[in-house]
Amino acid sequence: MKFDNHDARIRHYELLLERDLDSLPVFPLPDGYRFAFYRPGDRDIWIDIEKSAKEFATWEQGLAAWEMYYASNEASLCGRMVFVENAAGEKVATATAYIDTTGQDQSGSGWLHWVAVRREYQGRGLSKPLIAYVLGVMRALGHTHGKLPTQTTSWLACKVYLDLGFRPIPRNAVNSRDGWRIVRTLTDHPALADFEPVSLDEILAVWLETKRLILRDYVEEDFEAYFRLKSDKRTMYYLQDIQLSSREEAEREFQEILADAASPDRRFYFLHIERKDTREQVGSIGYTVRETALQGKLVDAGYFTYPAFWNQGYTTEALRRLLEFAFEKNGVYRFSTGCLTENQGSERVMQKCGLIKESERPDWTQHDGKLKTRAEYRLLKREWSGPKKEYKEEKG
Repeated sequence: MKFDNHDARIRHYELLLERDLDSLPVFPLPDGYRFAFYRPGDRDIWIDIEKSAKEFATWEQGLAAWEMYYASNEASLCGRMVFVENAAGEKVATATAYIDTTGQDQSGSGWLHWVAVRREYQGRGLSKPLIAYVLGVMRALGHTHGKLPTQTTSWLACKVYLDLGFRPIPRNAVNSRDGWRIVRTLTDHPALADFEPVSLDEILAVWLETKRLILRDYVEEDFEAYFRLKSDKRTMYYLQDIQLSSREEAEREFQEILADAASPDRRFYFLHIERKDTREQVGSIGYTVRETALQGKLVDAGYFTYPAFWNQGYTTEALRRLLEFAFEKNGVYRFSTGCLTENQGSERVMQKCGLIKESERPDWTQHDGKLKTRAEYRLLKREWSGPKKEYKEEKG
């Protein structure tokens, strides 16, 4: 299994680690880099680094985090917040020797906060020297013990912390045991040997089940199945505009899908459909977030399945489950889709799932050399009748 180093496809668990601050490791920075402390005016640089590292989807989220954690104590940052600068003086990484901001930890421990390396500088050997240096700052400030908060989506950072001698806080090891099992599976770190590994369904944040089907996020290993599906002429007959014609095109598109699914501002929720009993690929289903309103997400949906699975209720089963996820878990307000009116099987699926026909658009689009009529369907959250009892909740 291959995941991005900050991957929103992974189930989210809050993780807490700790270590004593004696006998700290020392890692020199690579040539051409140096440490620098925070100076007034560095706020926007901090936000930009954290955003580049995918801690935030937007600058506004970064500003909100700054206001929550640092704004009231900004004067102290000159001796606590550290940056790594490159030879040109550009700040490319950051971490802070800070304190507990929740008021719940009365132990006097220092807290390592907001470790981040700009995306383009990751993999250059900056994180361990930065963390080790900031732990030294923490110790110089009088702390003898250090703690840090992180999460499963930052699983690779967890491995770095474990390499540097951090270990799960015992209470968190119990409360977030499944999270630590995920990190153990992804890192195979010897410090987590007591945690049982997990299977893919326990890792993926989007894993939906019905009586006969599994709908889940794509992973790297799905590429060949994805390429076969989207290049199959019969499957894609009514979706020729998105049919794939070359392996190169498929690889580019698939990597874009994986990158989007891993990002905190995800837009595409298209899922792999497979049978539970045989694990055969059935097709794909999902939606694109067109925009987000005060009421929720406005999405455009679609689906396509292999002809071998037509007229057996699979697509209806999958769409009902997707609607449940969209309205109950993913903040969707308006669910829109449609098809050519001659594609009667697809239109019946929409009708069976309770979607409401909004219009027919005569001569709307050209298909196979002819202008054809398209039917438009919708379902608003308040119009949705709720999940069918026979469909199971997603795990987690």
